[in-house]
Amino acid sequence: MHYRSGPASGGILGFPPAISQIVLLNVVIFLIQQLVPGRLLGFGLIPSHVVHGQIWELVTYLFLHGGMMHILFNMFALVMFGSDLERWWGSRDFTKYYFVCGIGAGLAQILVTYVSGGNPNIPTIGASGAIFGVLIAYGMAFPNRQVLIWFIIPVSARTMVALFIFMELALTLQYHGGDGVARFAHLGGALVGYLYLKYDVLGWRARRWLRRARATVSGSSTRSRRVDPDPEMQEQIDTILEKISREGMGSLTEEEKKLLRESAERARRRQSGHDS
Repeated sequence: MHYRSGPASGGILGFPPAISQIVLLNVVIFLIQQLVPGRLLGFGLIPSHVVHGQIWELVTYLFLHGGMMHILFNMFALVMFGSDLERWWGSRDFTKYYFVCGIGAGLAQILVTYVSGGNPNIPTIGASGAIFGVLIAYGMAFPNRQVLIWFIIPVSARTMVALFIFMELALTLQYHGGDGVARFAHLGGALVGYLYLKYDVLGWRARRWLRRARATVSGSSTRSRRVDPDPEMQEQIDTILEKISREGMGSLTEEEKKLLRESAERARRRQSGHDS
C-alpha cells in the first residue's frame, strides 16, 4: 500500500520540491511585475477573456500579485501549511491539488461576477484561492495540531481554518465584494478543496489511504474498536497516529511507516474475513 506518488524532499529553496518551484516562480514573476508595472495584468483572471477562450488565465493569474504583503502572506502560508502536505502526499499529488483549488477559485470568481452583474473586465490576481485550499487540506489532515494565529493565540488547525472561513464570509457580507479583494475566489478555493478531499472525486490514493488508516486505527469502525488484538501493537499504533497528528506523515521513520501499513493490512484482512 503506497501513500506517496513522488519524492517530496530536497527542493531548490530547502522546502519540498513542488513548493520550492511554486515559490520561486511567484517571486521571479513578482520581480518582473515590478520592472514592467501593469504589463502582466493581461495574464490575470479576466472573466470576459476566459469565457471567450483564454482559459490559460485560470492558471496564470495564480502567479501574479498586487503588492509585497500580498505575495509574502501567500508564500508564507504555502510554506507553513503546504510543506507537510507535500511531504505526506508526494509532490505530484500536492501540485495537482494546488492547481485544482486555484482553478476552482478562478471559476468561482467568474461565476459570481456574471451572476451578480459585476464588471467582467476587471482582472483578479493572486494565489490566495489556492492557498485557502491548502488551509482546508491542512485542517482536514491535521485537525488537532496546535498552531498560533497571528503568532500569539494557540488553537487547533481545525479551529484556525474555521476562523479564516468565517472571517471571509463576514467580510464578504460586509463589503458585498466591493473592497477590492476577490473573496469569492478565496471561498471558492476552500470549497473546491473540501469537496476534492471529502468525496475523493479524482480517486486520490493519499486520501483513500488516510481514510483507511483512520478507520482501522482510530477505532471509528462500529464492528471493531481495535486494530490489533495485541495490546502492545495497539499502543504502538496509537503513538504513531499521535505523532502524525502533531508532526505530519513526513516525520515518521521507515519502521513506523512499515508498522502502520502492516497493521492496516492485517485489519483489512480480518475485516474481509468477518464480512464474508
